[in-house]
Amino acid sequence: MLSLNALVALGQAPKFTISGHVRDGGSGEELIGANVFEASNGVGAVTNLYGFYLLTLPAGAYRIEFSSI
Repeated sequence: MLSLNALVALGQAPKFTISGHVRDGGSGEELIGANVFEASNGVGAVTNLYGFYLLTLPAGAYRIEFSSI
């Protein structure tokens, strides 16, 4: 078993997954094809047919941006 310090020393920083649903603020309807993006890592996703998204990022604090047309 490796400790957290050993993982970082090997260049394998722990990662976490952020997931959720993007919904319209007025109707509550799921938004299909909405963009979810974290700029500092260049990681993004597009919501599926149910408005669901999933992002995997290294441990840290991030600003996640959401957009839809």
